[in-house]
Formats: sequence, C-alpha cells, structure tokens
Amino acid sequence: MLSSLAPAFVGGVPGGPEVIVLLMIAVLFGIPLVAVLVIAYFLVTRSGSSADDRVAELEREVAVLEREVEELRSEVSDDHTDRD
Repeated sequence: MLSSLAPAFVGGVPGGPEVIVLLMIAVLFGIPLVAVLVIAYFLVTRSGSSADDRVAELEREVAVLEREVEELRSEVSDDHTDRD
C-alpha cells in the first residue's frame, strides 16, 4: 500500500531539473545583458565634456578649417594670376 503513495517524480521536487535549466539560461543570458546595459549607460552618461562644449569645440575647428580653405584658395588664385 505504501508503494502506491510514492511520488511519481524523481528528485523530490516536481519540475526541479526544468527550474535548474531555466536558472542556468537566465544566468547565461542575464549577466551579459546586464553588463552590456551598464557599459552602455556609462558610455552615454560619462562625465567629460557636455554636448555644448563638444559643439563649441567643433565650431572652432570648422572655423579654423574654413580659414585654411580660404587661404589655399587665395594661394591657388594668386598662382593662376601670376601665370597669366
């Protein structure tokens, strides 16, 4: 009579191996996902120069490059007028 009351599952917990597999999958995919999210957060919000500082720096660089282009154009046009 006792043998008919024995559990039909092995290991004492129904679905135990499945739970372990789900936890392993969660760990294998969860840890890298969290790491990627943390790295992305730090890259986006890193302290350094703000967007306004970066824009100002780029505007200064563009101004310098525009001056260089104008100087080169004037040199080229001077060379062409000297040949004539």
